[in-house]
Amino acid sequence: GIVFDGKKISEDKKKEINVAVKVIDKRRKVYNVEMFQNEIRAMHRLKNDNIIRSYALIEMNRLIMIFMDLAEEGDLLTLLLRNGALRESGSQQYFQQIISGLNYMHEVCSMAHLDTKCDNILLQKGTAKLSDFGFTSEFCPIYAAGNLQTKRVGTFEYNPPQLMYDNPRYFPPKVDVYSAGITLFIMVFGRFLFVSVQKNFEKKQKYIRDQQLSYLKAIDAKLSDRYSSEL
Repeated sequence: GIVFDGKKISEDKKKEINVAVKVIDKRRKVYNVEMFQNEIRAMHRLKNDNIIRSYALIEMNRLIMIFMDLAEEGDLLTLLLRNGALRESGSQQYFQQIISGLNYMHEVCSMAHLDTKCDNILLQKGTAKLSDFGFTSEFCPIYAAGNLQTKRVGTFEYNPPQLMYDNPRYFPPKVDVYSAGITLFIMVFGRFLFVSVQKNFEKKQKYIRDQQLSYLKAIDAKLSDRYSSEL
């Protein structure tokens, strides 16, 4: 959907609060009922300092409007495109906040985001917050073969190798951790971990499946260790 700036009246009706209004046109081909339902489910259940808060939903004939926190500083991707890679201290701060939001989803709500990426990390007063819950899925917290999921989710460049197969099987929280690790790498280096020149989708899948992790020499040893542990 398209996002606009808006205002809402505070609960005590004494002041106006700046909010973002996400407008979804149900007539557009990109409108997906299941993803919209995931957004609504997340809106009602997720209440955390590192997750964008949604306040209300209004549905009209062809439009859906979701009122949520306004992230005055934009998203993480825009920040990186404008300023380049972040300092390691800044990357670590944002990464800890991202992990805090994901941990809340996993441990408290038994929900996985499944599309963690720079575009979906919003910045509000110096705090990183998860947003865009269209791929969000509930899961059984017990890791077992019967609890693995098979639906394709997320964004290709952020997905783990398990999702690069024709019939993927994965444990949702692990997808989030991997995607968060890719996000950390992008913050530190200003580029994707794996970059394929292949245009064919299947060849790109194989390229990523076959890669081994390596680190640039400039990376701090401790950060390298932290990154490895997340993956």
